[in-house]
Amino acid sequence: MRDLTAWLTRRPLAGPGEVVIGHSAALRSSEFAFVGMEVVVEALMDVSMIPPAWQPFHLVWMAVLIDLTLFFAAVTRRRPHRLTAGALTIRAGLFDEVVLPLSAVRSVSPPTPP
Repeated sequence: MRDLTAWLTRRPLAGPGEVVIGHSAALRSSEFAFVGMEVVVEALMDVSMIPPAWQPFHLVWMAVLIDLTLFFAAVTRRRPHRLTAGALTIRAGLFDEVVLPLSAVRSVSPPTPP
């Protein structure tokens, strides 16, 4: 919940003297687009195909889907890659991260367009 609250208030998790490098912006945008389309389709299914006895369970499923999407967006926004004076931390998801000492990094170049 702390990550979601901080993301909603637009506070990135960064310490003093650290440079944060955002990631997964394109993935977040795609995820929001897919979930938006899914909510529309699910709402149409809810009123036309699902029996009334099952509609509360379907609404709970839609709420869980939206919550998980917001959680994913909050985590990727709140836990960016991090560059400090001695190391580069590359993050991939909630618990995965790789810490590279800057002495092991020879060079960094921006991606070249195809």
